[in-house]
Parts: sequence; structure tokens; C-alpha cells
Amino acid sequence: MNQEAQGMSCSVQQLRPGMCLAGPAKNSKGAIVMQGGTVLDERAIALLQRLSLSAIDVVRTDKNTFVIGEMQETDELPASVNAEEAWKTIGAYCPLVSPVQTLFKQRYNVLSEEMKKIWAAIRLRSPVDWPVLWRVSDEIADLCLVRAEVLPLLHFEKKEETLINNHLLSVAFLTAMIMRAQGNIGEKDIREAVCAALLHDVGKFHLPLRIMDKKGTLTFEEERIMRTHPLVAYRYLQETCKETPLPLPVLMGVLQHHERPDGQGYPMRVGSMKTHPYAKVLALADAYESRTSRRQPDGSEVSPFGAARELYKQVYGAEFEVMAGRALLKEIHFFLLGQKVELSNGKTGWVVQWDEECGENMVVSGEKGEFYRVNDRSGIEVKKVIKT
Repeated sequence: MNQEAQGMSCSVQQLRPGMCLAGPAKNSKGAIVMQGGTVLDERAIALLQRLSLSAIDVVRTDKNTFVIGEMQETDELPASVNAEEAWKTIGAYCPLVSPVQTLFKQRYNVLSEEMKKIWAAIRLRSPVDWPVLWRVSDEIADLCLVRAEVLPLLHFEKKEETLINNHLLSVAFLTAMIMRAQGNIGEKDIREAVCAALLHDVGKFHLPLRIMDKKGTLTFEEERIMRTHPLVAYRYLQETCKETPLPLPVLMGVLQHHERPDGQGYPMRVGSMKTHPYAKVLALADAYESRTSRRQPDGSEVSPFGAARELYKQVYGAEFEVMAGRALLKEIHFFLLGQKVELSNGKTGWVVQWDEECGENMVVSGEKGEFYRVNDRSGIEVKKVIKT
């Protein structure tokens, strides 16, 4: 660093484009919120303001200003910062941020409110504000640049919205997360796949209520009608969007999200070669979200470990696309490794070892230092994840 550098104190409101972080910027808990060496631009500065950080030590040099030391969190945003506008400027800067759970929860709730209006319009066959749909798709794609936050958000946060609305929004987040995890997928593709996810089950809005509201097992005829919902959605979207048509890949994602590589899906029973890539990712996201949001017969939650194990068997049993399946399994592994859990034998502990793709080899360390093998041979299962 320049020997003529002079130290000074700087608030986030005094940051200017062109400044550079001399080291990792940390909050009061020691968590890194932006990596060292980051040259600040307007979006990065807006992000620091959005995260309510202040009291930054800086060192000024001839050419740059280097930000060092720790950032202390404040209880409120500075009066000059508009939270909504600050978030809009962040965009794709999210990879530089460590876990921001509060931000994710806030944006999830806001996006849910915006999508409720769109889904209501579709349900009533009223005019739909398509630009809002694309803006929501963009924001979900950007939020999922910090994809490590997606599974904690969807698993731990209880939503008050209706089941199908929760499902549509959650599948959209999962779709973006999977595509980010796969890497080398363009922003346009992620945006379109998220849009398809937000619409993939809207055909159910136009099915008979006696079927949609039925609590028990569907009859053969009712199941046949239920399986038409992808085609119902496809035809509705084609008809509704004549003036500003949705891209064909979006429509194909909606139409084919229940197709399977082995040709045993619906509504057209096409195999992997004729299924659009968006639909393959949607199928995984839809299946995982459905399993982790459902209830056991006794009313208890389905463990994400059990859902992951089931998904593992299906991915390698050719029921889902392998590359996307492996990407999802690795994200689930990253989320669950280290989590505190309750086991079927009544003991609690922490997951300390697990196959990267969520296979058999799981070890849980108990409260007193004992170890439990969780697999089919031991008969021990993970009953639930304990939020700490």
C-alpha cells in the first residue's frame, strides 16, 4: 500500500465509486459481506447501504481509497437510503455477499405479493401484467446468485400464502438455484426458466374445484384430468399472450415439466431427447419442493434428508436428468451438512459426514460426542432439521 496513505473514518454514505476494499469487509459478527479487492461501483455501494452497515475505516492513497477493518451493523437503514431503490440497483452483485437471510426473506415476501396479483388475474382469466412477471423473474435470478440462501429460506421460513402459490414461487427459486449451480448457463436462459417455473402449475387454476380441493386419493378419472394441467396451462398462455407472445422455451418448460427421461411422464410421454432443458430442471425443482412441503400422515414435516435420499435414487434411476440432478443434490448436501437434527431414535446431534450427492454414508455426532450412522442398515433416520 502507498506509504503516503492516510487513515480516515468513512460511513457507507461517504463511499464513492472507484474505492477498493483492502481486505474482506465484515459485519459485527465477523461474517464476510464483501471480498477484499472489490472495486466499488454504484451497485456495490447500494448493497452495503441495503445491508445497514456503517463505521468503516478507510485509507486514502494517491489513486484509490481502500476500505479496511470491520463494518458495524446498525438497527435501521440510514434515512437517505430507500430500501426498495437500493435493492433494484444491486442486481448481479450478489455473488460478493455472504448469507443475507433477512434480505432474502424480505424480498421473498415482496415478490410473493406481486405474483399473487398475476396468479389471481390468470385464475380469473383477466389481463395479466406480463412486465411485472419478467421483473420478478429477473430479481429471482439475481437473488439466486447467492444460491446458498435458497434452501434455508424455503425450508425454515413458514409462508402464509396458499399452497399452490407457495409452490410456484418456491419452484422458481429452486430452478434458478439449480441452473446457477450447474454453471455456464446464460442469464437469458435462467430468466426464462424462472418465468416458466412461476407459471408451470397455472393450468390447475382452471381445473374443477372438486378435484383441486379433494383431500383423499383421486379416482382414475380425476387423476387423468389432473394430468392435463400442463396442457391446459400451455394452451391458456398461447391464447392469452398473442400480442406479446411468451418465448417458446418458456411455453415448453410449462408444457413438459412432468415429462421424464424414460418416457413415463405426462402429458405426451416423450423421452429425454424431446424434452426441453428448462423442463428437465423444472421437473427436479417441482419434485423436491413437493416432497419437502408435504406432510406425513401423522402431520409431521417430511425431512429434507428423506427427500434428498429419494431424489438420489431417482436421479440415478434415470427418472430425472443426471447433470441437473447432481447439481441439486450437491446444493442440498451443502445446506444440510453441519445442521442440527433430530433422529428417529430420539437423539439429537449434528451432521458431520455425508456423501456429497446425498447417498448412504451419513454420520451424526450426538450431544455427548457419540456417533450414529444414518442409513438403511442401521435403521436410523433423520426425523427433522432443528433450526438453531
